Amino acid sequence: MYERYGLKENPFSRYEPLEQLTHFLSVEGFGEQRKMIDDLANNQIAKSHFFLIYGVSGTGRTSVSNYVAYTLARASRPLVVVHLVKDSSHKDSLHEWMEAFAYKAEEIEGIENIQGYFDTIGDRANASLIKYVKFLRKSLLELQPKNRRLVAIFENVTNPELLALAHEVFDPTVAAYPAFPLVIFTSSDEAVSKGFANLNPKPAGPDPIHLRILTGEDVLVYISKKWDKSDGCRPHPFDADMIIKAFDIQQYPLRRVIEALDSIFEQKVRNLPPGDDWPTDSRLAIGREEIAMSLLAFGAKRSR
Repeated sequence: MYERYGLKENPFSRYEPLEQLTHFLSVEGFGEQRKMIDDLANNQIAKSHFFLIYGVSGTGRTSVSNYVAYTLARASRPLVVVHLVKDSSHKDSLHEWMEAFAYKAEEIEGIENIQGYFDTIGDRANASLIKYVKFLRKSLLELQPKNRRLVAIFENVTNPELLALAHEVFDPTVAAYPAFPLVIFTSSDEAVSKGFANLNPKPAGPDPIHLRILTGEDVLVYISKKWDKSDGCRPHPFDADMIIKAFDIQQYPLRRVIEALDSIFEQKVRNLPPGDDWPTDSRLAIGREEIAMSLLAFGAKRSR
């Protein structure tokens, strides 16, 4: 029934984080970092850079880290190594990232020695800071002829000590790295955010980027952009004033907003009356009461 709205599918049925870049330009600290990211992509910045992306689950932390990594990819072929932090031990977390890096780097044609270098720190109980630095430096020397910039991503950091340890290992003042890596942390832990801000010496890069939940105005902008991208010739059917009011009362992070809009639109499509297409048939508009009732059902379902 989506064709009644001139659509082939529900524009809110999928979470496509890399398409939400315009939202991130308005969050604290992120818009101001675009030039620095572009300079990094164009090799106009020689230093290592550290990012912390902070926000509650669903705000788009992974989307921002992907944006940075894919911006780099426009100008080069970054080797992006992601590790979802599960261990409370900061040393174990760093070791596991190093292991993932060794395996991924080994897959690059013409790279043969990195897995052997990793064997020198294979025993994490005896791995020292010096060994980590030597392993990383040797590995980057192997990658240098391939022109592969390293992007290290640590997802969902909960231990601030990991920040300090990674800072010591990756910072270019510690070792003369042939190609300086970009290091990205994501976290929802306030202690991690404070720990990043208090690192001494302060790492090159921006202050923590704080992703926020969306206001009603944010949601309306999101609806318009997604609808225009899906159709582009018809207005969206949502009552704008009610969207702003309802999502100001109950604010959600981006992922929950998408789920809520998906629920509202699907509820409407399932109950369309026979007749003409939108906007000729005004009954296809999604009015105030329909938005309110669908959101109540969405909230009740989520609270179970």
